[in-house]
Order: sequence, then structure tokens, then C-alpha cells
Amino acid sequence: MKHNVWKRLTATSVSNRYYQVTNGVINGLFGRQLRITHLVEYPRCGGTWIRHLLQDSMDIPQYAYDRLLSSDTIVQCHKLPHRMIRRAIVVFRDPRDAMVSFYHKKVHYDQKFRDHRPLTIGGYCHDPARDAQDDFLAFLKVQLTSPDHPRFGFGEFVTRWLAARNACYAKYEDFKTDPVKQLGLLTEFLGRSVPREHLEAAIEKNSFANRTKRRSGTLRTPGQSDNHQFERKGIVGDWHNLFNQEARRVFAEFEGETLLALGYEPDNSWVNPSS
Repeated sequence: MKHNVWKRLTATSVSNRYYQVTNGVINGLFGRQLRITHLVEYPRCGGTWIRHLLQDSMDIPQYAYDRLLSSDTIVQCHKLPHRMIRRAIVVFRDPRDAMVSFYHKKVHYDQKFRDHRPLTIGGYCHDPARDAQDDFLAFLKVQLTSPDHPRFGFGEFVTRWLAARNACYAKYEDFKTDPVKQLGLLTEFLGRSVPREHLEAAIEKNSFANRTKRRSGTLRTPGQSDNHQFERKGIVGDWHNLFNQEARRVFAEFEGETLLALGYEPDNSWVNPSS
């Protein structure tokens, strides 16, 4: 336990640690006056994409824990409700898709951060020779029973945030269907009247194709997968490709109620689609 705490403390540069501590004080004392917004998501729910849409449409500088907080800053995080978060935009996504995206990020994209060693979490160790669905199932069981980061499950995240005050909710899938409408709703929540052309320009700038082109130099359209890139696939419903019958059963046991609460399923018939 002590080793893990020290590892987290030393993983951040001294300058960034200074900003984190100082900004915590600024947010606590002046967060409301500065109109600080926390964009909160469970990992891999599209929060980075939506944050960039907001920043570009409202001409707000990007914040990445590398400078002091200023007015209208949008802080992206993976947290449960807290008294320090006074105004929140909460991004939800089908948790099955989020879990598949999280699996690929942890296994493939994050390799460079662990010197290309196989991912090991709890009792799970990635085996590239194993069937993809079986490997995902092993990861899923560990993530559902003993999450490593963040240290809470998707269900707790949803339940706690749905009961929170001063929060506005957005769904990744709604942004994929009608991004102009959804982005307009969020800017209104933030008290800004943004012209439609500014919304459309931000959406075009941050399209999947344009973001992949800027990050890797290779233009990809949604559905063209690259497991080693941050923007991996950019589609809805990818969970069907990795969830075998056992994964459906296990996920329903732990997060079936979450799917119902968010409206992604009307009942549990998805667990046994052929019955």
C-alpha cells in the first residue's frame, strides 16, 4: 500500500504537483466565483472529446493540470461527487462499450507507459495468444470485482452522480447522433449563448477523422480501429464484438441495474438474446 502511494506521488512532476495542490486551494476558495466546471466521466466515456468540443466552441484554453486555474476553466476528471465540485457536466456511455474501450486502452495504448510489458491487474495478466473474448472476460471480471483505477465501479459512479446537485448530464451516444444539439445544451448550462456556426466549427475540428489525423498523422473514419491510439474506434455498440455469453452474464450480475438506470436496456433480455 505504501509503495502504491509513493508511486502515485512520484509519477507526477514537481511542477504539476505544485499546480494540483495550489489549484485545489483556488478551487476550494474561489471555484464558484471563477465558474470552474468539472467534466466528470467514468474512463472511456468520451469525456476528452466533449471537453474539446466545449473548449473550442467557447474559446476556453485547454487545461491539463499544467497551469493555475482561471475563470471558466473546464477540469476533466474521473471522480465521485465531492464538495469541491460545485458545477459538473457528467458524461455517461453504455458501460459495456466503455468497458471494451477501457480494456483496449489498458492493454494496448498504455503499453508504452509500462515499457511494453503485458498488463497485469489483480489476477489478470494479458495473454495475446488467448482468444480475444476470453482475454476480455478475464479482464472484465477483475475490473468489476476489484477496480484498480478508478477505485469504484461504473454503477457507483452512476448512482452517486444521478443523485447529485448542480450537475448536467450528457450521453456519448447522443453526441454521436446530434452533436450540435447536445453541445448547445451544454453551453447553455454553462451560461453561454454560442452561435450555431461556432458549434459546427468545433464539431468539425474535433471529428474522429480530424483528431486521428492530428494525433497520429493517419486519417481514420469511425469504425477504422487502431488499438494503440487514444481515439481507438469511435463507434457505438462495439461491445458486441467482445462480449461472449459468459461476459454478458457476469456484466449483468454486477452492472445490469446500471444499464436499466441509464436507459441502455429496457430489461435483462440482452443477456440471453436467443431465448
